[in-house]
Amino acid sequence: ENLEQSEYGCDKPWLETIWAYFVDGTLHADKWGARKIKTQDVQYITVDGEIYKWKFSEPFMMCVEGEKARKVMEEVHSGSCRNHSGGRSLAIKIERHSHYWPTMIGYCEKFAQKNVKSAKDMRQQSATREDSFVHLISIPFCWGQNRSWQN
Repeated sequence: ENLEQSEYGCDKPWLETIWAYFVDGTLHADKWGARKIKTQDVQYITVDGEIYKWKFSEPFMMCVEGEKARKVMEEVHSGSCRNHSGGRSLAIKIERHSHYWPTMIGYCEKFAQKNVKSAKDMRQQSATREDSFVHLISIPFCWGQNRSWQN
């Protein structure tokens, strides 16, 4: 499981530096890293101990990393949303569900490519079941004889 997680890149922590800056005012020793955190600071807000990304005229997006990010990808890709889409559209749908991490598109593309085979297998299985069902009910029902519904 951890191997798959590292393949998608979900395990790379990125919230630690932002959280440290919010709580303690701690910055990187590196000049450019510190400048980056100061610049990004205006894009984030904390609510009840959670970090959210703030966008103009859009709802706050919950910042996730690690296992949470993986669960969000799985849920949108094949869970209750039953999306089975490609990487970019998966990332857009995750954003619509108000979740965010900076490298979302790249990780979603890796995740979707890895799971394409399972989605194709599922489609083939459902197609064979539907085909057999259609053959059973495709017996003619005398369509031309009773057209009382058409005037």
